[in-house]
Amino acid sequence: MTDYLQTEFYQKLKEDDSFLKFFHDKCLDGVFYWDLEQPENQWVSDRFWDALGYGPEISKGVSKDWKDAIDLEELDNVLSDLRKKISAGDEVFDLTIPYIHQNKSTVWMSCRSVLIRNSQNTITRMLGFYVDITSLKITEKLLEKEQNRNTKLMKLQQVIRHTSEHDILTGLPTRGLFMERLEKSLAHAKRNESNTILYFVDVDHFKQVNDCYGHLTGDIVLKEIAKRLTTNTRHGDFCARLSGDEFVVLVEATDDVSKGIQLVSSLIEHLSQPILLSDSTINTSVSIGVASYPECAKTVDELMQCADFAMYQAKKQGGNQYRLYSNQLHQKFIRVQKLRQGLVSSSIQDQLYLEYQPIFSGGGSVEGFEALIRWKYNDEIISPNEFISVAEEHGTIADIGNWVFEHAFEQLVGWSNVHNFKGYVAINLSLLQLRDSKLLSKLQTLVKRYKVEPNRVHLEVTETQMVDSFGTYVNDLKQLSDEGFAISLDDFGTGYASFKHLQKLPLSTLKIDRSFLSGVPNNSEKNSTLDTMFSLAKIMDLSVVVEGVETEQQHQWLNQYRCSQQGFYHGTPTDCQQAVSFM
Repeated sequence: MTDYLQTEFYQKLKEDDSFLKFFHDKCLDGVFYWDLEQPENQWVSDRFWDALGYGPEISKGVSKDWKDAIDLEELDNVLSDLRKKISAGDEVFDLTIPYIHQNKSTVWMSCRSVLIRNSQNTITRMLGFYVDITSLKITEKLLEKEQNRNTKLMKLQQVIRHTSEHDILTGLPTRGLFMERLEKSLAHAKRNESNTILYFVDVDHFKQVNDCYGHLTGDIVLKEIAKRLTTNTRHGDFCARLSGDEFVVLVEATDDVSKGIQLVSSLIEHLSQPILLSDSTINTSVSIGVASYPECAKTVDELMQCADFAMYQAKKQGGNQYRLYSNQLHQKFIRVQKLRQGLVSSSIQDQLYLEYQPIFSGGGSVEGFEALIRWKYNDEIISPNEFISVAEEHGTIADIGNWVFEHAFEQLVGWSNVHNFKGYVAINLSLLQLRDSKLLSKLQTLVKRYKVEPNRVHLEVTETQMVDSFGTYVNDLKQLSDEGFAISLDDFGTGYASFKHLQKLPLSTLKIDRSFLSGVPNNSEKNSTLDTMFSLAKIMDLSVVVEGVETEQQHQWLNQYRCSQQGFYHGTPTDCQQAVSFM
């Protein structure tokens, strides 16, 4: 304020105290006055005391010190701030002061003070206005609480989101977060004309680990695999767990695909190192499929399919290796997709048919037939070696298996009724069918419907399948055996089943794989191996069928063991009408 105004204002206050009353009456807010030369001389308007709940009978006493109404815990801070403001010489300043209401609640007032100087420019008076801002303070506190609550809520949401996006067991990102990252990675690679490489990693024989050591040990193995993945990939590479024992590694924004592929050899090595536990050692290995954008695929789904397909090919080759998605694999992939479309079509069952290959006893008569499924698709005969694995992978094997059961049972009854056939029919069984909890009841229904003795139905499982998942299916096979069905171990000798394993299986027959007959009888090593197999079967009281008999020499050599024989020498697979000629 100007010197004139200060002087005039000061004179008014000195000469006439009624000026303050006039000032108070005309002002909507409260007013206070304080003589800094004589601090005991102070005056606060009635509205101040009204706001603190004391009423007019107290407010008339001007000796009431306004400082006594300040919250004691805040008094020192308020007076300190006030002294600093006066010392600074600011003509106008603001303070927010907490006062105590008569009911002990806090009343917040905002005070705007004006310092008044005398003719010697000395600060002698302080005049000001105050406004009750308690409601504003309460609102601020509510807002602060709300903000704190929102902050906590946001943190909780972050925890929930992190939990939902990361695997609890391994701590790796889950499929959802990985797919988001892959989408962004491909978009970035497209804009910058760079490459993205995807590794699809699957633990070999992991089910066997769970079966032999238990799921807790299986979890330890998965955690260790995840740890090794993150430890042995580069900074910036993105690792995730898709499900079960499936992992992925994303190598982004690389200009040289060959450098990114070099990493996979290192991963194979590190992930195949034994896992040492307190009481055992777990030998692990992985199969890895590798595909890159844009060379192998142009979209997220295509890249995932390519890497997955390459991994599956590595696993089919025995595991503990990787396969790169190539033009050759691409043609195979297209072929698989075509077969898959055919397998899920509504007309699939009209395209299936059975052929029967005779099995001859040691005495030279037909003892049974193996039912072999065939598929005629678009005028092409598809080998079961090609389409069964596709059916297993894409979930249609159960329907196909049911179809085979139905038609094989029906044919067995037809031969029995028309041709008085007393032998059996052998039906191949996949492990996926064994997983079906309704398998036994389905077979029981067919036995009742067609009035077939269960021992005339031989169910064949391959040795390789049983070795890979031995512990899981023993009880299932025992249930089938207890019901009267004969269990045969197909392709015996290729899966390296131990004698201990064989003893636990409810077997009636060993079917020796055709590979052991190659070179017989002129290969002494093969002759010796077969002799050992026959001795083992005799010890276990199992019948033997030798597959792949193609020559007179092989037939004559095998006759010394009085075993059953199957192969082109005795008869090729044929339809049900032609099969009658072998009876």
